[in-house]
Amino acid sequence: MTPDLNPLPSTQGRRVQLRPLGGRDYEALRLMELSDELGARWRLHGGTPDPDSFLQSASAGVIAQFLVVPRSAVGTQAGAEAPMGIVTSYGANFQSGYAYIAAAKFARSVPSSMFIEGVAVFIEYVFACWAFRKLYAEVDEFNLPQFASVLESLFREEGRLREHTFLADRYWDRHILALYRSSWSTEVRPSLMRFLHRGGSSDSPMPSTLRAQA
Repeated sequence: MTPDLNPLPSTQGRRVQLRPLGGRDYEALRLMELSDELGARWRLHGGTPDPDSFLQSASAGVIAQFLVVPRSAVGTQAGAEAPMGIVTSYGANFQSGYAYIAAAKFARSVPSSMFIEGVAVFIEYVFACWAFRKLYAEVDEFNLPQFASVLESLFREEGRLREHTFLADRYWDRHILALYRSSWSTEVRPSLMRFLHRGGSSDSPMPSTLRAQA
């Protein structure tokens, strides 16, 4: 019997979809990254680049990057202008089989379970497109309280850079977390999907940001 092959990685979840960034998305993204919600906590670390510099930095080293939007909004003006967040994979090492991932939710009003679903769809997409053994996430200490609810179930801490990042008049540790392909496919993804298909919890803790790239 011929196997049922589906070689195309999906960008759709049950409630969300990953949408590639268009030209006009980058200015909106720049303003979002300059907001109080993200600002110094994420990629720019308080910097205020001009549009041209931001465009270059936003795509440097990136192998995949999407906006997370509700499936009901795909193809509509609302879907183009009101993304829930962004997911990114960067810093790929194809010889050694790893890459980095990053995620940022744009507003606290975004249902956490929907954004978690978007991150899960993205992880599945990255593992389906490339033969990575594991995906790393760099999380500064001041972002960990927001990340604690999914830390143990998704990632394993593999390292820590002591007093690596300066913010708010002190130095913070940077945690190096890893998600393995083997545990994702056999353990993490099935349990996460069961949680999401039950509806999740819209008010459960969820990180605003999952990245701390220097």
